[in-house]
Amino acid sequence: PVTGGTLKASLYATPHHLNPAIQSGLATAFPGAQIFAGLVRYDNQWNPHPYLAEKWEISPDGRTVTLHLRENAVFHDGKPITSEDVAFSIMTVKAHHPFQSMMAPVEKVETPTPHTAIVRLVKPHPALLLAMSAALLPILPMHIYGSVEKVKDHPANMNPVGSGPFKLKEFVRGKQILLEKNRDFFIKDRPYLDGISIK
Repeated sequence: PVTGGTLKASLYATPHHLNPAIQSGLATAFPGAQIFAGLVRYDNQWNPHPYLAEKWEISPDGRTVTLHLRENAVFHDGKPITSEDVAFSIMTVKAHHPFQSMMAPVEKVETPTPHTAIVRLVKPHPALLLAMSAALLPILPMHIYGSVEKVKDHPANMNPVGSGPFKLKEFVRGKQILLEKNRDFFIKDRPYLDGISIK
């Protein structure tokens, strides 16, 4: 692929904000999935691939998912991503997302090490990995939001700090969203684009 250039795209609606953890719909998910990284990525056959989670194990009874996080991933402000951020993000989606049922079986998330998160379920949930994509479960910086209760109305939703391939440069409601390349992205030599301009 050629490196450089700006992708120009358009959205059918202006997003209320840019945090997909508490808002459904393409208007938020498209820019949000560029700003925030998720735990897994999917190819065009819906096969999961490592993203912030380098690997994972699902217990034989389907009630425990152990996630092993990348150790080199940081948020756009330079703070490292830890299992505490993963637990915080999962519980935020469980509490506030319109599709709360996708995290309803989650009983708790344990964080035995900074790069290990253990998701405990009350029953097996075959769609859990699908719900861990960036569009549905963006990994939020707990150090910015503070608590799950504060996320819904937090000003960071309009000016988010994520860990995805692009950073927010400008958000003018009703006009445009400008994203710029995250030069500290945890995947080597990515992204290829210099930016994305969304009208």
